[in-house]
Amino acid sequence: MFHTIFSAATAYLSTNIDYLVLLMAFFSQSQSRYKFRDVFLGDVMGSFVLVMGSLTLGVILHIIPEEWILGFLGIIPFYFGCKLILQGMSDDDQVQADFSGFKLSRYVALITITSCSADNIGIYTPLFASMQVASEVYLTLLTFAVMLVLVFLTAIILFHIPMITTIIEKYGRWVSAIIYLGLGSYIMYESGTINHLLLLLH
Repeated sequence: MFHTIFSAATAYLSTNIDYLVLLMAFFSQSQSRYKFRDVFLGDVMGSFVLVMGSLTLGVILHIIPEEWILGFLGIIPFYFGCKLILQGMSDDDQVQADFSGFKLSRYVALITITSCSADNIGIYTPLFASMQVASEVYLTLLTFAVMLVLVFLTAIILFHIPMITTIIEKYGRWVSAIIYLGLGSYIMYESGTINHLLLLLH
């Protein structure tokens, strides 16, 4: 049992440490008093899709999709980054106000799925595929749920550190844009999508 918990916790942390920064970017993109609740809901929705997708592949299909194909999902955060940069400064307040309620949750879920899919599916699928009994699957899912809450609470704590909050409030849109552009580029590079396309062009 301990080995299963340790493996699940390690797998989750290895794919979600950098997600802390993304969560703080989500927090900065809404002025709603319920933004933490809405971001958490989106986090849960996105993580649920990723974990269930990995579980399906690992337990039923026993296959891992080509990582370079998953890398094309990096286009989505890259698009959001370009959109934030191209928006006029006068529109920023309206953009911030629009990110609230279920719209914010859906946005977070979409970015979570697209930004984490390559790493999460690539790591979670073989983890689930190696499990022999249902109890291991249930324990892993429970561990993932606990780790999701812990990572989210850590992001909230970091977000409330004065120095970090000041930077995010002053440069929130630009920080978010840089994160999304970097994230989209990183996903496509790390997944081998860019290299694969370059090989096809030669």
